[in-house]
Amino acid sequence: MTIARTGLRAVFLAAGFGTRMYPLTRDKAKPLLQVGGEPLLTRLVRQVGECGEVTDGVVVVNGRFHDDFVEWREGLGTGLPLTLVNDRVTDDRAPLGAIADLALALREATPREVGGHVVVAGDNLFDFDLRPFLRRFLDRGRGQLLLRRIPRPVPPRRYNEVALDEGGGVVSFREKPDEPGTELAAIAVYFLPAELPSLIDEYLATGAKRDAPGYLMEWLHRRIPLEGSFFDGAWFDIGNMESFAQARVAFG
Repeated sequence: MTIARTGLRAVFLAAGFGTRMYPLTRDKAKPLLQVGGEPLLTRLVRQVGECGEVTDGVVVVNGRFHDDFVEWREGLGTGLPLTLVNDRVTDDRAPLGAIADLALALREATPREVGGHVVVAGDNLFDFDLRPFLRRFLDRGRGQLLLRRIPRPVPPRRYNEVALDEGGGVVSFREKPDEPGTELAAIAVYFLPAELPSLIDEYLATGAKRDAPGYLMEWLHRRIPLEGSFFDGAWFDIGNMESFAQARVAFG
């Protein structure tokens, strides 16, 4: 796989309803919640934009909060050009799913030659630099996963599971297995090739699950070379009120 030096495109997944955080997120999109004095998504856009090789971004949102995201984008103080894609879903009981939203975002983005993609879930919060991972992606021509170690014993059906070979290549990826075999798990920040739109179309055509991005990674590692690298710094997945409270303490 060759990475073309034509600029990367970022895709921010922000179309979920955050139902595990109701009532807080019933009337406010989770990526627009504030931590450390700014919305989660503002911080993510800035961090991705600071990579330098990313030249534009797409934010996929749901129909319930689309107007809020329009207002957010108008007040955004970042130089990264952003396109909003509305998946038009307003019922939290019938979301498209993160993988289907990703496919929609890629399909409706402004056509241009893209050298690769940075895919980021909008409920990530971290303080480490993305540039070393992007450089590894460009230099090695392989998709990159960002990994952490889960304290043992790893609970069943809670985290994805990644296994690596001696060179850091991904030899196995399972989404929330019943019996985890390693303590390695990927966060929802991915560096993926220019062919991603066609790969996702192929994945969706199989009728596979459309919700968690980990299901796509489970399928994708058998199609293209992926590598795993460890990040060093604070990271939170804002999935419930407990993690949100912890993040607000950690990030002020």
